[in-house]
Amino acid sequence: MADKPKRTTTKKTTAKSSTTKKAAAKKVTKRTTTRKPVAPKPPVNPTPMSSSNVALPWTIAALALGLFVGAVVHGLSWSHKVNSETLFYANGKTWIPVDGEPLRVTVVNDPTCGRACDPGQSLGVLRQNITPALITETVDVNSAAGQALVEKFNIKSVPQYVFAEELEDFKAADGSNFVENLPAGFLIEKDDEYLLNSVQVGFRIGKFLETPQFADMDTEPKLGDGGVTVVEFTNYQCGFCKKLHDENKDLIAQLVADGIINYVVKDAPMFGANDRFAHRAANCVLREGGQDAHWKMNAAIFASQAQWSRADGAERFFNNLASDLGYDITACVADPVIEAEIQADMAEARLYGVNGTPALFVGSQSISGAVGPEVLGAAIQAEASK
Repeated sequence: MADKPKRTTTKKTTAKSSTTKKAAAKKVTKRTTTRKPVAPKPPVNPTPMSSSNVALPWTIAALALGLFVGAVVHGLSWSHKVNSETLFYANGKTWIPVDGEPLRVTVVNDPTCGRACDPGQSLGVLRQNITPALITETVDVNSAAGQALVEKFNIKSVPQYVFAEELEDFKAADGSNFVENLPAGFLIEKDDEYLLNSVQVGFRIGKFLETPQFADMDTEPKLGDGGVTVVEFTNYQCGFCKKLHDENKDLIAQLVADGIINYVVKDAPMFGANDRFAHRAANCVLREGGQDAHWKMNAAIFASQAQWSRADGAERFFNNLASDLGYDITACVADPVIEAEIQADMAEARLYGVNGTPALFVGSQSISGAVGPEVLGAAIQAEASK
């Protein structure tokens, strides 16, 4: 039998060469225009390699450095850290190339607000729809600079986004002026700075600088009369609203019994005719039977959500549901006053930046989504301790 051929070291040498290339490239990319390149020190115990494999990475590195220096010489106008990466602007391009110059935006925020005020999602939308070359600076709303912006733009909530003067000349993808393409009211201009109207754009509000003043609080469905007011904008066909209701009803009942909260519900139907009729029915039971009757109807509507949400003939279903509680709402649901009350709640929701349900307001705090008892309880406790 013939002897098996001996293995060569080609694969091993190539792998080390590749590693050396990556290391060399990494050393180059970390350099800035203010430092001269310094040759790396040889390792203490160098591994024998062919001279060609050693020379190749440094040849590539030298070429890369030459190109970088050339870009600097031919018009490097700025560099700035963006999400731990350094963007460079040269020859009319942002490197890695994005057409046009970068845009600066100041995020006015409250560092004590926590997760509710995280601007990451909104900044992601801005980078996707305006430019990835967005240079951000955060200003504490409680600082002198923050208070100056609050006064200048009459800011009522955080986070807020203020663009610098260069937004005026920023070009959209089709070459047209970006600012002129925006719908009316999206930007508020003061002294060459632009505040993005977060409510109109649909960005989430994390915290109000003053407690929102909601209308018709005495005539809305409510539980308790405690010192902490909790307002929920709900949607009877929304699965997350049902989840919020189911998981927090015991906590709410306990806090009401302890005299800590005043819990108010407002209408925000968003899913069509069945959903809207559910809200009409609940408001009619409130009119006909008062608060206790409403909360029984509220629980019955959520409990039967799977039955009526996609069914035909939902009007009859809700009439029967109210009838089971002892109320005839057939005339009430046709009353335009009931529909007007729902419309007023929805307008108020838009005013305070609600773009999805459930939406909770705990004092000056804004909470979105189907949070559990831990989150809701902590928010109420924080408000009660003020």
